[in-house]
Parts: sequence; structure tokens; C-alpha cells
Amino acid sequence: RGSGGASRQQIRSRQLTLLGVAIVIFILLFLAFRGCLNARKERGFENYVNDLTALTAETKQLSDNFFSAFEGGSDNGDINLQNQINADRGASQGLLERAQGLDAPGELSSAQSQIALSYQLRRDALEVIATQIPNAQGKNSKKAIKKINEQMRVLLASDVLFARARFEIDQELQNQDIV
Repeated sequence: RGSGGASRQQIRSRQLTLLGVAIVIFILLFLAFRGCLNARKERGFENYVNDLTALTAETKQLSDNFFSAFEGGSDNGDINLQNQINADRGASQGLLERAQGLDAPGELSSAQSQIALSYQLRRDALEVIATQIPNAQGKNSKKAIKKINEQMRVLLASDVLFARARFEIDQELQNQDIV
């Protein structure tokens, strides 16, 4: 031990201090990383809900237009009804593709599957209705009207499926404390 050298105890103390500082830095980095992951997860939920809300608003508009045309809300008669339903059929395909493309967090995968299925049911029902409209106005009207009526029940089933998925999403948002 010279006059300028550090004692073994001082070296050991410095090593323990350095180890303590390293542990504190590690803990702070871990907490920051975890906070970023939690914020990312929350943003994922929020983005999904916002996208689904926009999709739902467009679906409601399509539904309102469809039922308005179907109830005789158009002044141009049968041809306009057929054109409106054909347009709705095309729009429903676009909505289905958007619904299938939603980026759902893993916790919402079951609900997302139900959402996509509900949009598929809607698209399929509108396709059948669009093909049956000319028949409903012609000779085989009873058969065509029966098929259209069946597809109206498919639309109702898609609404029930969508509501069930929406309930699951709301429950998961409450579980995640994201409301």
C-alpha cells in the first residue's frame, strides 16, 4: 500500500457502487421498455377501435341506403332499385375487404373473426338479393321473394354476430383498462 494507491476495501466499495448504479440503470431501462410496450399495445387497441368505428359508420350508411331503396324510397322505380342494390353489393365487397384487413390485437382475434364473418354474410346476402331482384319483379316472383326474405334473415344474423363481437371487444377494452 503506497500513499497514492487505493486500498482493497475502497476498490471493493467502488465496484459495489458501480454494480448498484448498473442495476438501477438496468431497472430504469426495463421500466421504460415495458412502458413503451404498454403504450404500443394501447395504441394498437385504440387504432383498431377507431378503424372499426369508421367501418361501422360506413356500414350503417350503406344499410340505411339499402333499406330506403328497398322500402320504395326511390322515385325511379324498379330499375333504380336494382341499380341501387348492385351498387350496395359492390360497396359491401369493399367493406368486407376492409373488415378482413383490420389489424386486431391478439386479444381480439376471436372478435375480429366474427366481425369478418359478419361482413362476409352481408356481402353474400346482398349478392343473392341483387340476383333475385329482377326475378321478384317478373314471373317467378314468389320464389324470388322467398329467397330475398331468406337473405334478409342472413342480414339479421350478421347484425347479431357483429353485436356479439362488439360486446367481446368492449369487454376486452374494459379488461385492458382502455375505455
